[in-house]
Amino acid sequence: LRRNATDLSLVYASQNVNERSFQRYNLTKFPCNLKGLQTSYEKLIDLCAITAEDDDDKWLSKLNGCKWFKYISKALHGAASLARLLNYTNIAFAGSDIDNSCLMSSLMQIFLRPKCRTIKGFCELIVREWLIRGHPFRERFGQVLTDENGNSAQE
Repeated sequence: LRRNATDLSLVYASQNVNERSFQRYNLTKFPCNLKGLQTSYEKLIDLCAITAEDDDDKWLSKLNGCKWFKYISKALHGAASLARLLNYTNIAFAGSDIDNSCLMSSLMQIFLRPKCRTIKGFCELIVREWLIRGHPFRERFGQVLTDENGNSAQE
């Protein structure tokens, strides 16, 4: 896979790419923004704390309202669309942020490479497509230690 030059990531393909083997895929059409996804996830987690007074219809209505399945559907549809483009040698993710491009690349590989569906293969996929590409996991979810001047401290 090859990322567009405007993206801050590694380029995985050769620099000598002929135009017939190159397909550009615009991820701006993929509406999976981080805030919307996070809000949806939080609503889904809240639904998992079922109370006795909630009936099935009310619970199903809340489940539909959290839009979690909408995000899952859009992600799977996008990855399936990309997988159909594999007659091209390289696919560029244009206009994408790191979250969407890592997600699409990972899902494509899970679809198409049985090894990525094993525990070891999945771990390798996370390292290759998320960590090496510089996804900001630590900044978003980790505890960053700082000194008295506010500088990040190494662990």
